[in-house]
Amino acid sequence: MQQLFFMIRINHFDELRSMIGPERAAAVQRQVFNVVRSVCRSSDKVLPCHRDECGAIAWVSDPDDGSLLADRIQERVRSQVFDAGDGFEFGLTCSIGFSANPAPGADPDQVLWIRTVKLARSAVESASRCPDDAWVGHSRRERSNPTAISATTAMRSAKQ
Repeated sequence: MQQLFFMIRINHFDELRSMIGPERAAAVQRQVFNVVRSVCRSSDKVLPCHRDECGAIAWVSDPDDGSLLADRIQERVRSQVFDAGDGFEFGLTCSIGFSANPAPGADPDQVLWIRTVKLARSAVESASRCPDDAWVGHSRRERSNPTAISATTAMRSAKQ
């Protein structure tokens, strides 16, 4: 089993917050958190949203399972209609970065969360520069260079 740390970033959240206000944006954050929680197993830990991001710690049996979980999270967020109240309903997308713990290049006998979180943050930054719904992951399968994989899909348009 391998532990993966995920950072899930709500795309265009600052614009959304400006449009609907901070209270409604906080309600949307809670909904995104609940969507991520619904995708993860009960043994996984989902970390609350802070600004435009939330996190998750998941155990996987195969490093490729990280990409499958990232795809499932993105599909569920994309298919969800988010309700900010007073008729404000819309779709969202998210960018995801993840890294194995211990991080690639780290001593496997040490649990180095700092490096793991830095790699996941770097991965979500890279994914955010891609079209909406991208993810980048680092696993321990590759010893010298982490794998970087990006999958993109079209952005779902907002509901009128």
